[in-house]
Amino acid sequence: MRYTTVDDVGIAVNPMLVTGQVHGGVAQGIGQRCMRACPMTPRAIADRELSGYCVPRADDIPPIEVTLDDSAPCRTNPLGAKGCGESGAIGGPPCIANG
Repeated sequence: MRYTTVDDVGIAVNPMLVTGQVHGGVAQGIGQRCMRACPMTPRAIADRELSGYCVPRADDIPPIEVTLDDSAPCRTNPLGAKGCGESGAIGGPPCIANG
């Protein structure tokens, strides 16, 4: 099993740090999908404690291949950089659910 992602990050000022942010987001997304029980009541989430959330360890996550797409730099800042930390957390749960 492997996990492959392509992220539109604009200009990656420090590609190694951006790749690490993507890895962290993917780990969070995998944890949300596979390791989090979310019991509900008719009015709210029943478990509001962090004790119900298991954080994935390195051996819980498949190898992640990250491609940084810099073809569309951000036009609203002088560096051309875009946010990247949440991208893995957004795409991770549906990706794992469809796998």
